[in-house]
Amino acid sequence: MGALPASRLLGCLLLFSFLSAAPAGRADFAEPLGRAARIKVNPRGSLWATGHFMGKKSIAASPLLESPGDAAANSIPVAFSPTLRAVLQDMKELLTRELLKILLQERLIDENRGKSELQNEETGLVMKVLEKYLSN
Repeated sequence: MGALPASRLLGCLLLFSFLSAAPAGRADFAEPLGRAARIKVNPRGSLWATGHFMGKKSIAASPLLESPGDAAANSIPVAFSPTLRAVLQDMKELLTRELLKILLQERLIDENRGKSELQNEETGLVMKVLEKYLSN
């Protein structure tokens, strides 16, 4: 950290002298407080998001959290023809099976990845022990 150049030092001194000579402003807050007291305040708070939340239900009443055995969550609308309802039911069962299969595969992959890391560590330790044994 060297000394400041003369031009920069002169600029800082001029700025400091200008700021110290400028009026400090009013310290009397009586007028703004009186003005603030005249502002009408809505006691219910801001209503800007009221329309957004209209008709929203809590999560506890959500059909996504109900058990799969509930008839209301698993039923196919009656408006469809019986053959279309059967096809939709078959597709739903197929998609459910495929989803469960994918989730099971991911779990097995994660478990195998953890086992392979342990095996690599164990193999490395065994190789070090064998190298030390053979070098002696």
